[in-house]
Amino acid sequence: MPLRPSNNGYARFGTDSHKFNIGISSKNIFSTAIGIAAVSCSMLSYGGDTSLGINAGTTGLGVEISKGLSPSIVTRFSLSGYTFEVDIEEEGIDYTADLGFSNFAAIIDWHPWHGGLHVSAGLVNNGNHFNMGAQQTGTYEIGDETYSGELSIEATVNFRRVSPYVGLGWNNAATGRSGLAWSTEIGVILQGEPVVKLTATGAQISDGSSTFDVLTNSDFQNELKTEEIALQEALDGFEFYPVITFGLHYQF
Repeated sequence: MPLRPSNNGYARFGTDSHKFNIGISSKNIFSTAIGIAAVSCSMLSYGGDTSLGINAGTTGLGVEISKGLSPSIVTRFSLSGYTFEVDIEEEGIDYTADLGFSNFAAIIDWHPWHGGLHVSAGLVNNGNHFNMGAQQTGTYEIGDETYSGELSIEATVNFRRVSPYVGLGWNNAATGRSGLAWSTEIGVILQGEPVVKLTATGAQISDGSSTFDVLTNSDFQNELKTEEIALQEALDGFEFYPVITFGLHYQF
């Protein structure tokens, strides 16, 4: 049945070419305020630095807003998702699988040459999940044993909720030029190993020698656990979810 398919009171941040020191000592409050004001004015004076867009790809349909912090650094927030249903036949059992993809991402793009090419890193609030269900009547295998009777099986597959993301792409939105822009990106969501849970219900199941309720039969539950492990191993490839997107943006 397995599926195949720093000690000086300062904090430093920024890129190698744009570093800022923020003093947290009370002696430096006035100079710090002036410094923050100067940086803020610099960012505000940077034109064409905000964009709104739509995109489509392996994460589904999405909307995105981006903000340029400098000619080389852009922050992005995106929301995307889609669902679809497929029928899967495994070991003589017909499953209906609902695949759901839902992601909210906060990403920083680094444009090393102040152009469209960028390297990306961020975090994704990962709502990707699979739900599978089957209704079986007759004779079938669970684990290494053969059973007969009416059986309902449900499988839930979930992934790490907060997942790192890395990518590489082209996006000339929010880099200083107003008007329409386009983007394309390839990357990967590091969503971790799938967490699989199998449950079954059936009160009149037979193993050839007795009839029992699957919820209270320890032997059946052990065989179901074997199936659960096999399904998880079959889905290990989803630990790294590939991202390919294309987008259209308008930058202000």
